[in-house]
Amino acid sequence: MIERDVLLSNHIPRVCTYATFFSDEGLDITLTQSRDIATQLPAKIGDARIRLLGADKTTCIDTTINFDTENHFIPKTNIKNLPQPGDSITIIINATGFSQVEGKTRIPFSPAVESITATKFTSDREYYRFTVTFPDQASSDDYYLVSSVYDLITYTNISNKYDTTYQSTRQPVPLTDPVFSFMPDYRTSVKEPFIISELKPRIFPDDAFAGLNYGFRIEVPVRDDPGVNSNEETYSSFYNFELYTISEDCFEFLKTTYINKSIEGDIYAQPLFVTSNMTNRAGFFGAISKPSTAIQKIDDNDVLGFGQYAK
Repeated sequence: MIERDVLLSNHIPRVCTYATFFSDEGLDITLTQSRDIATQLPAKIGDARIRLLGADKTTCIDTTINFDTENHFIPKTNIKNLPQPGDSITIIINATGFSQVEGKTRIPFSPAVESITATKFTSDREYYRFTVTFPDQASSDDYYLVSSVYDLITYTNISNKYDTTYQSTRQPVPLTDPVFSFMPDYRTSVKEPFIISELKPRIFPDDAFAGLNYGFRIEVPVRDDPGVNSNEETYSSFYNFELYTISEDCFEFLKTTYINKSIEGDIYAQPLFVTSNMTNRAGFFGAISKPSTAIQKIDDNDVLGFGQYAK
């Protein structure tokens, strides 16, 4: 048996980096200390110099941040020589008391949504089926992420006077089987292995449809609960589908993280290494493109149901 104090003496704390460059927003970065086997939570990092180098090693960011609050966001308005799609970018981190660590990623090009249509079904329960198609580029290996935003406008009639309330809420793409349906040549579609949809972003590679058109089938029920059955309220809403491309390292980190989560508690599962592209193998540095958006109007007075309503 290896004694506990021997394990501790061989444990070298590392800076855990979780950094993502968003093409349309900026750099989001979280730094913590690697988990010590004698503690339950990783310790926080203090001061750290953050450098972001763009194409030809041009300096985009060079700043010192205190990471006692762990997460920081640097908007693109504060980034000089703003990196562009296709650029290879490098992040370099010098945290007080730790060795220098760095990672490299490439900013992906934005995808293009070709079309979105909606069909309303009124069988045993009313729901909308959204069909979204987009072309995949044959010249590169692409990795995708899908998301959605639901815009709801409520009109309330009080004493013949209308008040308008507008709500925009980011929603997970609902769980259906399969979520991604229209595979070419009858090949197997991308499956969703996670029961709790909100825990996993919809990420997938283009391995099965490289260079071809691809489609999604997304089904969302219409709410029929008392919360939307008021004679004094009318509704107008829009479903906004968002498609992103993500860097390969971002995809591999997310994929292995969620595979690791799915086997959590299984005593027979083999250890799984969560992918890291940082030089100390702790965390990741990835990039996400600007989104391609398709908007679909919903019939007046229909309100889509997510979360507890998406059954």
